[in-house]
Amino acid sequence: MLEVKNLTKIYNMRSGVQVRALDNVSLAFLEKGMVFCWASRAVANPPCSTCAADWTHQHKAK
Repeated sequence: MLEVKNLTKIYNMRSGVQVRALDNVSLAFLEKGMVFCWASRAVANPPCSTCAADWTHQHKAK
């Protein structure tokens, strides 16, 4: 069995703000079977590195 307990991930932004992506998450996977994880794409503000170009283009100062 694979088990994760009390997982927390905090990003420290350049501005000094802390963003908590995961807060005390626990998961347990059984020894047998299949696990499928699916999540919809969330829009990050400020953007993550994979969508920075799109965000910059959409939010340029006019």
